This record gives sequence, structure tokens and C-alpha cells, in this order.
Amino acid sequence: MQLSITSAGGILSLLDENTEKGPVYALHRLNAIVDVFWPEISDSISKVYIFKIQKYF
Repeated sequence: MQLSITSAGGILSLLDENTEKGPVYALHRLNAIVDVFWPEISDSISKVYIFKIQKYF
């Protein structure tokens, strides 16, 4: 059974977690759904960019 998502909001909220696993998982999932949910993801692109400039990501 495949689950379909209707929003990227839950995944985007993982970017705010204070653990390493939450944001890493979120970035992988966002990459997989960016074509469908770009309008929603683009509102949080500054959060994604922060991980790009951090050395451990």
C-alpha cells in the first residue's frame, strides 16, 4: 500500500528539529517531492539553504 501526501508541511517541519536525523530525512524527502510541491517548498527555501552552507551537510 502506497501512501500519498497532500502537503509538504510535515516534512518541512522536520527542518526545525534539533537533531541531525530529522533535517537529513527531510532534505531527502523534499528532494523526492520537489516537483510536485515546489510552491509550498519555495516558501521555506531559506531553511533549506542554511543546510547547504553548513559543513556537516
